[in-house]
Amino acid sequence: MIDVWKKEKISIRGLAQRFDVAKSFIQKLLKQH
Repeated sequence: MIDVWKKEKISIRGLAQRFDVAKSFIQKLLKQH
């Protein structure tokens, strides 16, 4: 999921919609990364 975000430079909201997860979940992932 992080790789897609880095490669495609899409917004966190766009990524959340694409993977059907909460935006907060992605933000948490990015902090750990």
